[in-house]
Amino acid sequence: TITFTTIAATPAPTVLSSTPADGAADVPVGTFVSVFFSEAITGYGGASVTLTRVSDGLEIPFTRGFTTATNRLLLNPFGNTPDTLEPGTEYRVTLTGGPTAIRSLSGTPIATTTITFTTIGATAAPVVASSSPADGATAVARGTHVAIFFSEAITGYGGSSVTLTRVSDGQSVQFTRGFTTATNRLLLNPFSNSPTVLDANTEYQVTLTGGLTAIRSLSGTPITTTTITFTTGP
Repeated sequence: TITFTTIAATPAPTVLSSTPADGAADVPVGTFVSVFFSEAITGYGGASVTLTRVSDGLEIPFTRGFTTATNRLLLNPFGNTPDTLEPGTEYRVTLTGGPTAIRSLSGTPIATTTITFTTIGATAAPVVASSSPADGATAVARGTHVAIFFSEAITGYGGSSVTLTRVSDGQSVQFTRGFTTATNRLLLNPFSNSPTVLDANTEYQVTLTGGLTAIRSLSGTPITTTTITFTTGP
């Protein structure tokens, strides 16, 4: 004979806290959802965890992972894009307990739990307050960095959201970029430590593209796509 004893049932796991908290408002659209449990859990895959838009029940896709050291379930609905969630919108996380859903490691299900939060509302779109060189500037020194000052902090300025091209033939000019929050300045450096990457007496155009995945405010409001054109000197 082989005799064995199963693990005794334990009290059901509970949700200790979450970020955002249930009922939270003004949640940034790029915030991950963290749910902390009283103990380790299993069964959190598939439909056991959902994220929906409250107004119409639309399901938001996300990735998930559980950290046993902190008993934290992390939901990432953003796919590395911080605007999958819409501004000024109520969302709900549903954590479903059951024998094949969320439960303790010994099999005791959680009580089905919901966490509802509202993202921060859309604000007025950021605008370009000024630039150096200014739009339409001429005789610009070939070693001048391009500085663009915005009315507020922005995000989404990576990749093709910002381009620098030679107007005559559309040739792209490579550059590095960085944003300084203290002054809301986007700095473009097309020079790679060489003051002659830009041709002499040539017109160039900076294009700043706004969009839900392009340049936008921290709350998700896109800028109006803007161009800045300048001409180099000798």
